[in-house]
Parts: sequence; C-alpha cells; structure tokens
Amino acid sequence: MSRAAMDCERFERWLDQGRPESEAPAASAHAATCPVCAAALDAALEIEALLAAAPPAAPPALTEAVMARVSLTAGARRLAWRTEPPPLDWWVRAAAEPGVALAFALAALITWRGAALLALAIRGAGWALGGLAAAPVGFGPATRHALEITLMLAVPWASLLLFVWTESLVRPRRRAAARVS
Repeated sequence: MSRAAMDCERFERWLDQGRPESEAPAASAHAATCPVCAAALDAALEIEALLAAAPPAAPPALTEAVMARVSLTAGARRLAWRTEPPPLDWWVRAAAEPGVALAFALAALITWRGAALLALAIRGAGWALGGLAAAPVGFGPATRHALEITLMLAVPWASLLLFVWTESLVRPRRRAAARVS
C-alpha cells in the first residue's frame, strides 16, 4: 500500500491485518490526530498484552482426568434412572388391588356386624332382584337366602377375576420392558 495520508477506514484495515510494519508510520500519525483511532489502537495493544500474559494451558493429563471422571459420573447417573425396583411378590400386588381391598373390608364388616349386614343384604337383594325376594311362588326363605349368599360371594370372585385380567394386561408390558433394558 502507498504511504498516502491514512483515513479511519484504512486505519481499521491496518489493525485488522495485524498492524503491518510497512504502514506503521502513517497509522501512528493518523492515530495522533484522530481520537477514535487512537482509542482503537490502545484497545488493540491492551488485548495483545493480555493475551501475552495469559496463563499457560492446562496440562493434557488434567483434561483427560477430568473428562474421564465426568463420563463415569454421567454413566452412573444414566444407570441410576434406568434401574427399576425389583418386582413385588404376587401377594403384595394382589393386596394392592382395589377389588381385593374392598373384599377384605367387606369381610371385616361381615365379621364385625354380620347380623345387621345380613338383614341389609336381604333388603338390598330384594330391591336389586326387582321383587324376586318377595315373590310368592316358587321361592321360599331358603332359596332367597341362597341367592343372597351367592350374590355376596360373587363380589370377591369378581374382584379376583378383575385382578387376573389386569395382571394379564400389565404382564406383557413388563416383559417387553425387561427385554429392552
């Protein structure tokens, strides 16, 4: 480049090119008369001084040691969230079913207040069967009681069937999840 008078645009280009020596006198003369370019030159010199005084890079062994430790920690975290609790015993799963809990509550009530519940069941069965319990022809008291007891036994049996059915729906998913992990 020529040694003609330097303007601000050429001064910026001179800074961006790494301050070549061929134009240094013209750039110094321009910086002495232009406060904006003088500030830019001071900033560039300060940046160079800071970069020259920067601490040396970390030793390569430190970087490898830190990365190995981080990868072990991340691997442990990945495994921690993937581990599933051990499967529960069948009797724990059965006791957690709402139908089984209802059957136990009903059995406790029958044991505690059996006579009152039997009278209530007789009235309820009569209402539910639409007058079957009060029908005059063909149904004596023994038949009515047999029907009521059958209805009382149907509730726990239906609960057991519901439990077996829900287990059959859940079991294939558990097996598929075990195969994936």
